[in-house]
Amino acid sequence: LGIGTELSGPGLRKCLKVLEAREECHDISVFADVYGALAGLPREEQESTGSWGVQVAPGKARVFVPPAGFRTADLCVWTDGGRSTLRWLCGLEALQPVYGRFGNSCRSWLLGPHVGVLPDLSSL
Repeated sequence: LGIGTELSGPGLRKCLKVLEAREECHDISVFADVYGALAGLPREEQESTGSWGVQVAPGKARVFVPPAGFRTADLCVWTDGGRSTLRWLCGLEALQPVYGRFGNSCRSWLLGPHVGVLPDLSSL
């Protein structure tokens, strides 16, 4: 049937692809849970698909950003440091206001090497 019962890097990546393709899920907590689960996997398991962001194409991993939908990581920063006008002029989305409440594992996945979201505007 193709149903996975264990959390794995490839399985969670497939889950994100299905969620993105169907465009029906707008619940930020679902995406935060998947990102947090990915961060909790052993390093070898995180790297088990060849398709994670900066390892293949820097900044091209896709992140759910409500209400805009999915954006590539190169169009996101974790925080704008109170400089929302500069962030807006750069065409970037700040993720901390929406994902910050989900804890450090979600943050570490988004800022880590597999997604590559920049930590702040000074990183541009």
